[in-house]
Amino acid sequence: MSSFLGGALDIGTNSVKILVADRDCRGEYAHFELGAPCRLGEGMQRNRGALREDAMLRTLDALGSLLQQARAAGMQQVHAVGTSALREASNREQFLELARSRLQLDIEVVSGEEEARLSFLAVSIDPLWKQKGALCVLDIGGGSTEVIFGAPNGEMEQRVSIRMGALTLSDRYLGTAPAPAVRLAEARQAAAAAFEHVTLKPEQALLPLIGVGGTISTLAGMERGGTAPNGSLHGWPLAIEAVERQLHRLVSATMQQRMQFAGLSPQRADIIPGGAVLLAQAMESLGANTLQVSLRGLRWGLWYDRYLISSSGAEL
Repeated sequence: MSSFLGGALDIGTNSVKILVADRDCRGEYAHFELGAPCRLGEGMQRNRGALREDAMLRTLDALGSLLQQARAAGMQQVHAVGTSALREASNREQFLELARSRLQLDIEVVSGEEEARLSFLAVSIDPLWKQKGALCVLDIGGGSTEVIFGAPNGEMEQRVSIRMGALTLSDRYLGTAPAPAVRLAEARQAAAAAFEHVTLKPEQALLPLIGVGGTISTLAGMERGGTAPNGSLHGWPLAIEAVERQLHRLVSATMQQRMQFAGLSPQRADIIPGGAVLLAQAMESLGANTLQVSLRGLRWGLWYDRYLISSSGAEL
């Protein structure tokens, strides 16, 4: 067995994801990696900003299952963070206490700034982009979207957070399948308004754009017809024309039809249209015709931060 296997757990608005990697191998590959859709933030807007009891319970069940499997795979320690839903929930302390009492799991609720830093770290340390210099990272989550600009030295330089994600936008505008044209237009208008305050410096307009999150990897998988091994999507270029093509397929289909689309998990079929609207708008606002897909999201940045940078006291 490896000398040390550390775990990083990302508790998001739509899903929970865990990574276990070998510190001696400096996280070059995942020893164990798994996620589960749990919809922690589902219905918060209609529940006066509070997490629903059913959402909390199914998320705790999902966390318990992931932790059990990760420990069986050799995980010796875990760091857990919560993002948008837990930041905003009025009853988040109830959930955090349930996680402590039922799972012996301490969860750190991170700020939007820290979430952005970890997402950017996941990309800037990745071997595919480590030597690329300045980058722009786009992270579309269930409840929020982050745009992060990095300097040539690999440091996060600027971050813009948008309080809108694939789950929240879909919940608000695109809950019907097929989606009426007027609702799609409203969703696009809302996304455009949210991105109005994303302003680019001249030098930022030409930066390589890297996208992380389930929305982006799912749309890439759909564009490739679901035939390629999932890992081969890492670094794959996704054009804005492809995003628009898949968006129109999604909004014109029934839910049953969506669930048959190659590359689309049935559990994501109801929220992917909102994610596609956000991705198309983000690429337009950033002046990017193409982005590169990263399969290594926040959990990878958390792993790098807690097991390599913090333990060594130095950047990689």
